[in-house]
Amino acid sequence: MRYVILLRNIYHYIRSGYKLDPEYYLDTNPDLKDVKSPLQHYIVHGRQEGRTCCERQLYDYHVRLGEIEYDKNKETVIIVSHESSGTGAPLVGLNLAKEWLERYNVISAVLRKSNIHDDFVKNSFLVLENCQDNSKLCEALLSNIQSKYKIKGIICNSVETLPMLIASHTLNIPSVSLVHEFKDYTRPVGKLVNTVLLADNVVVPANIIKESLLEEIESVMGANKIPNNINILPQGKLKYLPTSYGENLSPEKIRSKLGLKKGTKIVVGAGYVQPRKGVDVFIEIAKIVKDKYADEFAFIWIGGGYDPEFDLSYSVWLKKQLDEYQLYKNFFFLEHQQSIDPLLELADVFLLTSRLDPFPNVVIDALNKNKHVVCFNHSTGFADFFRENECDATVVDYLDVSSASDVIVRQFEMGARSDLNKRLVDDVLDFADYSYKLEALLGESHDLVREQISMCDEIKLSGMFDVDYFNPSQSLDDAIKSYVNYSRKGLHVSSPLPGFSNLEWISKNKSSVYCVPLYEQLKLNSNVTTHNCHIVDTNKENSFSENNIAVHLHLFYTELAGEFASYFENITSSFDLYITVCKDVDEDEMRKTFSITKVNNLVIKKVANKGRDIGPLFIDLKDELFNSNYDMIGHFHSKKSFDVDGDGVGDRWRKYLMGSLVGSPAHFDQIQSIMEDKNVGLIFSEDVHEVCAGKNQLFIDALSKDLGIQEGVTSVFPVGTMFWAKPCALLPLVHSDFSIYIQPEPLPYDGSYMHAIERLLPTVVKSAGMTFSTVYTENTRW
Repeated sequence: MRYVILLRNIYHYIRSGYKLDPEYYLDTNPDLKDVKSPLQHYIVHGRQEGRTCCERQLYDYHVRLGEIEYDKNKETVIIVSHESSGTGAPLVGLNLAKEWLERYNVISAVLRKSNIHDDFVKNSFLVLENCQDNSKLCEALLSNIQSKYKIKGIICNSVETLPMLIASHTLNIPSVSLVHEFKDYTRPVGKLVNTVLLADNVVVPANIIKESLLEEIESVMGANKIPNNINILPQGKLKYLPTSYGENLSPEKIRSKLGLKKGTKIVVGAGYVQPRKGVDVFIEIAKIVKDKYADEFAFIWIGGGYDPEFDLSYSVWLKKQLDEYQLYKNFFFLEHQQSIDPLLELADVFLLTSRLDPFPNVVIDALNKNKHVVCFNHSTGFADFFRENECDATVVDYLDVSSASDVIVRQFEMGARSDLNKRLVDDVLDFADYSYKLEALLGESHDLVREQISMCDEIKLSGMFDVDYFNPSQSLDDAIKSYVNYSRKGLHVSSPLPGFSNLEWISKNKSSVYCVPLYEQLKLNSNVTTHNCHIVDTNKENSFSENNIAVHLHLFYTELAGEFASYFENITSSFDLYITVCKDVDEDEMRKTFSITKVNNLVIKKVANKGRDIGPLFIDLKDELFNSNYDMIGHFHSKKSFDVDGDGVGDRWRKYLMGSLVGSPAHFDQIQSIMEDKNVGLIFSEDVHEVCAGKNQLFIDALSKDLGIQEGVTSVFPVGTMFWAKPCALLPLVHSDFSIYIQPEPLPYDGSYMHAIERLLPTVVKSAGMTFSTVYTENTRW
């Protein structure tokens, strides 16, 4: 039977007329990178899985002619929707297509076909269909389209269109991304961050969505700067609703279908039945209103998805709730309608019970019908919108069902309404105005892309960008593009080469964070450096005097003793070793472990678990290290960052720092050689990561004031607090009452005096009349 199927597949392949292009097949299907025979895979599996074998088949399978005629005198725009359904975001995309038809040739791209797909076909000259979640396939499609038409730009409508956004960024197609989602329910984590990073402009309907974006950016990237490409723009009242999906009942037919008497007070909720929409909360409020209001009333939920026979995850529990509350005469589900307007004509109140809902179109519809709207604070962009505009609406505390029910009862007892909400929609929520503003942003994005290409070319031509340092997993062109793109948005996460810190350059040049520091420096001169960085050359001959050396190792994790002994074996001179521990240890075993090194005197000292590794250095070992005529001291500790995401970051970080500072005899000898310069008082590892003050600024300011330091903190500091130093360079800290800076454990991941001291060390050294140097070993990173 297997051979019959195989022969049939071969027959279909031959008859199809398509010839497999192996390079195309593997490029558009990254999951097949290890496949040995692309042809065999396509014949046996690929065709049945819906994969395409060549560019011609790609076009035939995924590109469909729309019903609008192409006009060669117009520019072309692409509008991407994650699906062609009659729901919020796709309806915005469809209305945008209709709005732009007079000015542009419109291509609609749809990742997944759904119930109003024909409407997208009717309002486009081309439709890209079933692109799914494959950015490489999207790239092949857009590249093909780009070769045939002059593309002004692309609108990626919803964060779920990320595959198309990735493709457009790769192809330098100007982009505007419309984000309608909160981070709380968007997965995988990082999708929103990637949208902000890759889109030339991002549009959110309300500030609450912007705050959600910024929270994810800070969480994922550790960046607390606000990207300059996020724009707040509510979408406005949709002008067009498709007639191909849903019933179209008149107000009278709705009243008759539900058996509602005239004069019945009506509360409307809307949306697909799912937990996020808070249908259970809607029912809960209906129950409370029943207890408070004696006359006829009805709560009506309009939208698909209520199916207690088959939906065991939500609908079945809604039915149980309705049964328990005996709301049979007061609660109704109404299937999706072509328009909500007929039901709103019957309504007294629109109740938005969503737990999270950015800026739903149905609320605009309710405002347009002059209905009083009730929503929860911190659940929707409309909460702020109502506070900022004069309107007939009420915002109650988050999920405060009691207050919501009180508002509804009061509304039932009120008389005629003004046209306040309708005027608000006309004045502020105009879709034509929204579309013109998006058009302006698309033009701005076009200019941004053109400037970015020019910047990338200049940086590449300079030969200064170090891709192996910045990100060795990227090509040179992609790495430079990432650097320029992130920098222009104010997100400085990685340095472009050793000895050049973006944040330090910005600080020294008093520049805006929304710049490309390396590009700006190249325009000034070719001296591309912000600080002294020594590139370790293991073949170099070193000359230095014999030094009196001490090493401090704070060994909180005593199981790492053997690893540190192996590193300290690279210290070519004799030294004294001071080990601080926070628990009792077998001293004989510890001495045996470190006997492989050139240690002269080994002191093991038990200390309290406070002050992390810095406290023992400046408090417990203050006399031993700073009053013993040492020429240089090394400070190391057994870093294990369990706070970070559990993927071995702490181990990689520790080994990188140790490798830089004492990774081989040559490393140590070159550090001794650098220390021969009487002006150098501190040496630490160069770090590609740009680390800002974070939550430590208040601690930095307080510490600087106590130490009498006037100079601002440098952006280049020993990240991880491991270093070599001359004792005299650290005297400002030694002479301070260090105990007042000790905070009880556990310390937060960020925001403490210990984190502040880490950042202040180079500034302390400068205040002592000395400077610092970093060291870097090529092709290393953590």
